Amino acid sequence: MKNISKKFFFIVLVCLVSFTCAHISYAANLYIAPASASYSVGKTFNVQVRVSSLDQAMNAVSGKLTYPTNRLQIISISKEGSVISLWPEEPSFSNAGGTVQFQGIVPNPGFTGNGAVLTIAFRSLSEGTAEIAFAAGAVLANDGNGTDITSSLGNSSITINAAPAIVAPEPQSVVPKKITTIKPSVSTTTPIIATSTGATVIPTVISSTTSQPETQPQSAPSNVTHLEYLIALLILLVLAMWLHSYYRLRRLEAIISRNLKENHVMIHSTFTLLRNDLAELTKGRIVRGNVNVE
Repeated sequence: MKNISKKFFFIVLVCLVSFTCAHISYAANLYIAPASASYSVGKTFNVQVRVSSLDQAMNAVSGKLTYPTNRLQIISISKEGSVISLWPEEPSFSNAGGTVQFQGIVPNPGFTGNGAVLTIAFRSLSEGTAEIAFAAGAVLANDGNGTDITSSLGNSSITINAAPAIVAPEPQSVVPKKITTIKPSVSTTTPIIATSTGATVIPTVISSTTSQPETQPQSAPSNVTHLEYLIALLILLVLAMWLHSYYRLRRLEAIISRNLKENHVMIHSTFTLLRNDLAELTKGRIVRGNVNVE
């Protein structure tokens, strides 16, 4: 009887150990990160669908997410940085139905560790709590049998707060400019007049002087019209031409005077030579005539 009890206890212990080892070896988690977050209305934020399989290589993952369409709206889905390389069913979403579906494969030897599957960009629409939850999900082992090693499906709770109020700037007060008014100054003089009776009469003479604002002489406009510029330019041009002609005439007069002087000298020299030659000729004839007479 004791031997039977020992054998039965041993069999139960082996079964428990085997079940525990099998459970630990084939544990994989499919979850949404962050598990909770808070945003204001109108903000855009990202959540990731992630897989964690630390003890057993996985080669396939699939899932379906749901979200409230009155609270959230999907902007886009990205596969960048995903551990999945093959997609039998491309990730898709429907803002009308509030669903996301995906199915991917990791080729042999599979994937071991913790990595991203999808990145989903949401926009918050209204205040409240929005639950992004798994309607279905599975992680399959890379063991040739497609063993489902899904241990848990983790959801995400998003709290949406009211958008911060926009404070309008306070209107600035306009301070009116101070207007200075000139008041007339009144001066009174009280001369004393003596009468014949010895009484003095003090007449009151009131003279009012009103200060007049000083009038400044208006300065002539400094700008000159185009016509005045043109007239001045023509005057300068005529003056320049006159000066040029004057200096040319003076130079020509000097040249003519110099030439006349030179010609006068030459003519005088020529007449002198001719007179001398004529005198010599006349003297020679007289000498010859005297010889012939003798």
